Amino acid sequence: MRVKRNKTGCHLQRNLLATALLILVAGVVIPQEIGVFLDRIAAVPVVVEARHSYEDAVRSLRAAEYRGDLLLGLDSGARHRLLEDEETQDRVDPSYGVSLDIPVMLSDSEQARLEQRRIELAVAEQHLLNARMEAFLQIFAAYTDLYLAQAELSLLEGELHAADQSWQRSRDLFAAGDIPLTDLLERDEDRHAAALALDAGVFAIQDAAARLQLLTGIEPDRTVSPRTHTAEWEPGQLPADPADQRSILLQNHPEVVQKTAATTIAGIHTQAVPSDVAVSLRVSWTADEHSFSASWGTARPVLGLGYSLQPGDGSRDSSAILSWSAGISWALGSGRSQALEAARAAEEYAHDRLDRVVQEAEAELAALQRDLQVAEGRRDAAARGVERATIYRDIAGTRAAAGQLLPGEESAAELAHERAVLRLERSEMELRQAEWRLVQYGGDLSLLPYAMRQFIQGGIE
Repeated sequence: MRVKRNKTGCHLQRNLLATALLILVAGVVIPQEIGVFLDRIAAVPVVVEARHSYEDAVRSLRAAEYRGDLLLGLDSGARHRLLEDEETQDRVDPSYGVSLDIPVMLSDSEQARLEQRRIELAVAEQHLLNARMEAFLQIFAAYTDLYLAQAELSLLEGELHAADQSWQRSRDLFAAGDIPLTDLLERDEDRHAAALALDAGVFAIQDAAARLQLLTGIEPDRTVSPRTHTAEWEPGQLPADPADQRSILLQNHPEVVQKTAATTIAGIHTQAVPSDVAVSLRVSWTADEHSFSASWGTARPVLGLGYSLQPGDGSRDSSAILSWSAGISWALGSGRSQALEAARAAEEYAHDRLDRVVQEAEAELAALQRDLQVAEGRRDAAARGVERATIYRDIAGTRAAAGQLLPGEESAAELAHERAVLRLERSEMELRQAEWRLVQYGGDLSLLPYAMRQFIQGGIE
């Protein structure tokens, strides 16, 4: 016998299935990769501030490169002749003139200012790179803390459940008179400690999520392990020679770069003290009613051009006249010597500050290298811990299958193994961050992998 299919029922089943799938998909939280947050480096406050400083330095450099405006001048006048001859009337001769000042080059002080702006721009660019690197490290640390806190939460819940079961078993044993009261109280303290640890784990998730959202403006949800990135983003090694390390330190450490620039600027100021001597030159050409002139001076390197027209009654001498004049002036006093002395004192002070900063940077570099060694030791210890936890877990599984374990011992071994794995993952991420921090303050960003540099150098055009 053939059974007729109800089309309405089929449609209803398909609709119910589709609705169930939609509900299932809507309830699935898509994990957020760390790259989603690293793309927001430009929004981190420290980067925003450094970006503004960089843009200000660019504008200041453009202003310093500008030689000045063309200065166009127009003038007019008249010459009133008072003649003693009674038969000849007084005459007024009008005159017209135009002048043009052309900035040809920068003065010594302007050249010094231009060089200073170039150095300041280089420092601002380095500061922006360092700010983006710092933002990268902050985002990575916050994301890592959030991931580890989320991963640890299930362990804390399992440990609380195990502690509660242990307390219940101890309570039954105490009621039967098999254990003393002290053992029951100890199990109760373990249960309360596990509950407090769970509360602390929840707070750690909230704290890391708040820090990550504050840095990037993105509300975090579920995270995935950044372990893949920490494996791929291994930086290059710093040179082993201390002399080479010092050279790299002088070129890349933010404080050293800033103080080196200040020292260079101070040296520029000693060379840009205005001279006591100023020279000027003027050449003019006059023919009939027309007069042309050109002037130049060392105090302000501007070429001045002038033309004037003085129409008359034709009685003027028709011969052409070429004239020139040169002048020199001296500044009498101690103004230049005082300015030079002050500039040299500032340069000496800048050198002293640079020496102190270099010493501090070398000490900081040594501390970062020690931190790296400590992180490597923790990673190795965590790896050995995983090996031991794996052995204990396997032994517990074998004994549990043979019925040789007390209730809860197998789950305790499993939880211990999971915690050891999580501890290893944390140590690997801390080790990588220690390597990055060492590159940030004592190395060159070119030591970082290209995929990582894309996030850091993405804001530098």
